[in-house]
Amino acid sequence: MARTAPARACLLIHLLAHGVFGTTAAAEVDPQQDTVLLQLGTDATSFDLGRVSSPKGTTGTTVWTLLARQTYPHIFSSGEWSKNAGDPGNDNYAILDQLEAFRSGDGKFTFKLSWPGSGLQDQVWKQSLNPVTSGRQSTRPVAGYEAVSIHYTTQWWGGLEGSQYALLDGSVASDNWYYAVGAFYNWQGGIPGPSSPVAKTELYVAASPTPAPTPATPSPTPAPTLAPTPAPTLAPTPAPTLAPTPVPTLAPTPAPTPARTPAAIAAAVGDPHLVNIHGERFDLLKDGRHLLVEVPQFAAESATLLAVAAVAQRCGDACSDVYFVSINVTGKWADDVREGGFHYTAKQPQAHRKGTGWMSFHSIKLKTVWGRTGGGIPYLNMFVKNLGKSGYPVGGLLGGGDHSSVTNPDLRCKRYLAF
Repeated sequence: MARTAPARACLLIHLLAHGVFGTTAAAEVDPQQDTVLLQLGTDATSFDLGRVSSPKGTTGTTVWTLLARQTYPHIFSSGEWSKNAGDPGNDNYAILDQLEAFRSGDGKFTFKLSWPGSGLQDQVWKQSLNPVTSGRQSTRPVAGYEAVSIHYTTQWWGGLEGSQYALLDGSVASDNWYYAVGAFYNWQGGIPGPSSPVAKTELYVAASPTPAPTPATPSPTPAPTLAPTPAPTLAPTPAPTLAPTPVPTLAPTPAPTPARTPAAIAAAVGDPHLVNIHGERFDLLKDGRHLLVEVPQFAAESATLLAVAAVAQRCGDACSDVYFVSINVTGKWADDVREGGFHYTAKQPQAHRKGTGWMSFHSIKLKTVWGRTGGGIPYLNMFVKNLGKSGYPVGGLLGGGDHSSVTNPDLRCKRYLAF
C-alpha cells in the first residue's frame, strides 16, 4: 500500500509471532499516521508502524507485541511474570514469562516503553540481556544495549534489568527504580516513569510477522486441460466479497488520573499536625512510638537507608494534647553523616539555638525544631524536604504509610460535654 494513499484501506493480517500465538485479525491502516489497529477477538491493541516500528537493523514491517501493562493504582507482586495472559486489553497484563520467544536472529530483543496519557515519547532500544531471567546488573548499560529511538537518559537509564521494587526497571546498576515495569509499590501517587510518576506503563517487544508462505506446487501436477473442452466451462461462482470487518469505534479512553503533586515539605508540627508526601493533612491522636519516614518502605532493618521515628506523649487533659518528645534519625544515610545517627529530646537544653537547621541525608533534608506550649510544655517539630526525590518508595506517616489508625482517639481519651 502506498504511504501517500489518501484514504484508509482495510486488510486481513495473519499474526504469527514466533509460534507464541496465531490469529486472524481485522485491521485498519492509516497511511498518514503510520499506525494500525488490530482487532484480536474483542480486544483492540495499537501497534506503531514505520519509523519507530522498523528500527535500524530490521527489515520489513515490525509488529509490536504487548508484554506488560500496569495501570495505577494497581501494583504487581514479585515474580508475577504472567497476569491476565488471555486478555491483552486488560488494564493490568503481563506475558513476560514468554519473553525469550521474541529474541531475534541477531540475538537481541527490540523493546518499546510507552507511558500512555503522560505526553512522554516512546523509548525504543535493543538489548541482548533477558531482564526477566538476569536480575539486577552491576554495570551500565545492560549487555547488548543499542539505542534506536531514545528520548530519556536521566536517572541511570541503560536498558531494562531485574528490579528490587518492580518486575523490571531501567535505572541500571543503581539502587533507584525509574522506568519501572510492574511496580510493587505506589510511588508519589503513580508508577515511576523516566523522572516522575506516571499513571500507566506499557512494555512492547518487536516481532516480525511471518510472511505468507509461497503456495506449494500441487503434486502431482494436474494434466493440462485438453482443447476443445467438451462441455462449456462454467465460470466459477465467485465467493461473495465480504465487506471488511470494521474496527469498532472505541469509547474514548479517559485520561488517566494524574499523579498527585508531592508536598514541598512534609511536616509534623505542634500537637502534632502532620502533612505527608501527598499533601494530606491529619492530626496524630495516639501516643507512643511512630515511624515518620522509612526509606525504602517495608525494608528490613539492615537494608534501611533512612528511618525517622518519634515518640509522642500525651501532655494534657485534652484528647489533642499529644506532642513529640523525642526523635531518632537512623539508617545507612544517617550513619554516613554521623555514626549511630541522631537522637533529639524535647528537654535538651537549647540555650544557643532553637533548631538543627536543614541537614542532608542523601537527597532528603531534615530539620528538627524545639517548641514550647503556652503552658511551658516542651516538644519537638520535624520538617522533611525532597521525600519524592529519594528514588525509593517512602513509608512512614510522612511518606506513603497508612495513617488511619493514628487519627482515631485513644480508647483512654474521653470527651465530655458540660451543660
